Amino acid sequence: MITKQLHDVPVGSKVKIIRPKHYLGTPPASFNIKEDEVLTYTFKDGMYACCTDEEGNKLHVAGWTEVEIIEERLADSE
Repeated sequence: MITKQLHDVPVGSKVKIIRPKHYLGTPPASFNIKEDEVLTYTFKDGMYACCTDEEGNKLHVAGWTEVEIIEERLADSE
């Protein structure tokens, strides 16, 4: 299992939050993140990382959140 903080993961990678806490650093208007949900990291937004879930919902997660990399996007992939 490869783990990193979300802001250290290449954009486009699929990740799963592995260290859920009572407060993940998500803004109040963000969707709730389900346990074991696979997210796609779409872009860095300041101290947050914008991700999408399998239904296409946009989620903002704190960049320091510990995640498991499910599928890492390679730097030269499009």
